[in-house]
Amino acid sequence: MAGSPDLQDLVHRMIFQHVERLKLSFDGETPTIQYGDVLRCRDEKSSTLTDDVFLVATPACDLARGGTEHVLVLPGTLTPLAAEDWSYGATTITKTPIFASEDGSRYWIRWHLKGRQTIPLTQLCEGLQSGKFFVRLGRIRETYTTEIQQRMLADMGRIGQPANPPATFPVSISLFTVSVDAKAVPLAVDGLDTAVCFVGRDAKGARVDHLVLGEAACDALKGMIQDFSPEDVHSAARPSLAEMKADIDFFERFERGTIEVPLKNDKLQPEKGKNDLVYIHIVRNTWQNEDSEIKGNHRNSPFIIKICDVGEE
Repeated sequence: MAGSPDLQDLVHRMIFQHVERLKLSFDGETPTIQYGDVLRCRDEKSSTLTDDVFLVATPACDLARGGTEHVLVLPGTLTPLAAEDWSYGATTITKTPIFASEDGSRYWIRWHLKGRQTIPLTQLCEGLQSGKFFVRLGRIRETYTTEIQQRMLADMGRIGQPANPPATFPVSISLFTVSVDAKAVPLAVDGLDTAVCFVGRDAKGARVDHLVLGEAACDALKGMIQDFSPEDVHSAARPSLAEMKADIDFFERFERGTIEVPLKNDKLQPEKGKNDLVYIHIVRNTWQNEDSEIKGNHRNSPFIIKICDVGEE
């Protein structure tokens, strides 16, 4: 097996029906839609093939006896297959690990559970027959289609499947400015003791932490920065300070909880604003260079926020 270059072809054959079977999916000259069909979409203006696909998820019995006027489809995205995309661990992403096209190109398909929709059956059949809107790429075997369908249905209501809710943990905050001589100078701002760290997840299911400040803390931070003199920060950070003062919406990020916190300690993570300028750097728990000179690109931001989990100060 180690010497075989084509084990992925075996996986593709396990998941998809043989392409010759698709020739049976016609009623005379009219194509019929079947459970598990993967339809690739064309661009409406240029008619070129896109990376968008639909999986037909309406039960096979409804399609076979003409018991539905609308077809439930699940959108997905074709992405070229690379070695790092081939994983065996648990994942919250609903995916088909491989699709092999007729020209030998290989892809994987990510299914977007939230994007489920219905399309009139006649519209699908006409679009497939004319070839102007859809091209049938293949048909996923019933077992694998049902697995994706069940994930989609569970995502609609999660009946009997409790999901872990997000959590909040109290944190303490220390605020520094990058001085003219590139030193981290601590600043005292009243009200920053009302901060919490919001632990959630991103679209791929990976952990993401965000900083959330109370209204009073946001107002105090905003007032301090608005009154801060450009002469008191490093020359490289002055453009960011000026843009930061004019960007009123930036301070609302703290209250909405959209300021991302690094997961690792001693890592200065930039938080950018308008014109791709770095407004602040955020570091968590430990910061080895806190008492030494600020170097490199870290001088581009006028402020550094150090966040400490309670018990880690």
